[in-house]
Amino acid sequence: MFRRPPGEAAAELQVQLAEIIGEANVTRLIEQLGGTRTFVPKRIGVHHPIAHAIGAKAASLLADRLGGATLDLPKAHYRRQRALETALNMPEGMTIKDVALSFDYTERMIYKMLEKHRADQKAAEDQMSLFDLK
Repeated sequence: MFRRPPGEAAAELQVQLAEIIGEANVTRLIEQLGGTRTFVPKRIGVHHPIAHAIGAKAASLLADRLGGATLDLPKAHYRRQRALETALNMPEGMTIKDVALSFDYTERMIYKMLEKHRADQKAAEDQMSLFDLK
């Protein structure tokens, strides 16, 4: 079982998984099962949720290396980041509603992400540099 500080553990787990099943499959796994504790059986059948997420071949590779382990899969932050980037750089004619529907979020959630992004940018701009002190 993987238990470390959340950010560090998630990054280490993603690197470990990418070495076994590749980055594209890690993204698929996190998109579909992220935010859950997922047991990896020693043999994964084609109907198992892991096999549905990444395919039977990659699931078999995962079982060979990590069979018997329980993974704390991080939430799908990639999806959140892509949704935010799309909302910040919307093509002409696209609306917040379109972004929300495209990324399976509510409009309210997209507005909250934009608000947090703007607040974070403002805080970064307002922070004094150590070199500004005299």
